[in-house]
Amino acid sequence: MKNKKRAGLLEPLSKSGMHESGFEDRQKFIDWSSEVAPLLNFSPPYYNAFQECVRGIHKTGLSSGTYTELLAHAESIVLQAVTELKHDISPIQELTDEHDPIWFWTACTLRSKVKIFLYILAIVSVVGVAAYNLGTNKTFHLIVDSASSPAEIKASHGSSDQP
Repeated sequence: MKNKKRAGLLEPLSKSGMHESGFEDRQKFIDWSSEVAPLLNFSPPYYNAFQECVRGIHKTGLSSGTYTELLAHAESIVLQAVTELKHDISPIQELTDEHDPIWFWTACTLRSKVKIFLYILAIVSVVGVAAYNLGTNKTFHLIVDSASSPAEIKASHGSSDQP
């Protein structure tokens, strides 16, 4: 869903059904929050904060002050989301354990993907050139051959073939 359309759907809901002291009854609040929550799923921080407010309001034994505070916070979240959507401001994504390399790759911009590709290519090139040079270096071969020669190993340990 496009940002402007989502903002158009959220804006009327920002005060829909609310009076100065809140909603007329519990069912109207449930209906309102059920309409608002799915529209906030574009931003996990907004969605989670809104859900926390809704859970708090559903608790029994709330004082009217706490209820009003939670309701005002929920309304504030909706208004912030509307403003963000109207102005096409992207929410900041927080990395969590659920973000795997595929998510990272799909979330990256093309410029970031090119940078990553070039870094990997540079690293592979350096390692490849170093490996090739070591493989063609006679001194390296002499060191490796002398270290792995069984006669040299026995001589260095002072052992001989005689009992």
